[in-house]
Amino acid sequence: MLKELPAMRKPATLSKETRYRVVRRLLKERPVISVSDYLAALDGSVTRQQAHRDLVSFPRIVAMSDRRGRKYRLGRHHSPSQN
Repeated sequence: MLKELPAMRKPATLSKETRYRVVRRLLKERPVISVSDYLAALDGSVTRQQAHRDLVSFPRIVAMSDRRGRKYRLGRHHSPSQN
């Protein structure tokens, strides 16, 4: 008979407002944050994919690169045509 596998930890669900409050607090503490910073502040309560979606959709937050390990900061969204 197969041994019972340990239960996988399922991320808890936090409201969008709660998650955004955490983002605002992090950005007050430091000018630049990463997905890892956000996940640590949430103590693993959301998936990495949800954390990335939150940061991308947060008003006035700007990704500092399009690559893996990107950092985020407050700023204005702008399109390349505004340069």
